[in-house]
This record gives sequence, structure tokens and C-alpha cells, in this order.
Amino acid sequence: MSHVVSTRVQDSLYDTLGQIAVSRDRKVSEIIQEALSVYAAEYADYHIALERG
Repeated sequence: MSHVVSTRVQDSLYDTLGQIAVSRDRKVSEIIQEALSVYAAEYADYHIALERG
């Protein structure tokens, strides 16, 4: 199942995302989805590291 998420971003960020998308032959939405997945994984790893001390 997938969900629609809506947000506003600054023009400069959107332009950067567009440049990345073009360079990777992907849609901007795919770049955003990948970025969110990486962020979520890094966030989880960070909390695991904190718990280990």
C-alpha cells in the first residue's frame, strides 16, 4: 500500500531535486521517496547507536 504525502519546499530545493532527477533519469517523486527512505534508515541507526552508548 502507498500513501500520498504533500509538502512545500523552497524553490532552490525543488530545483536541486529536479537536477538530481534529470541526472539519474528519474522522477522528482522517486528522488524524494529515496531520500526519505535513506533518512528513516539513518534515523533508526542513530537511535540504535544511542541505545548502545
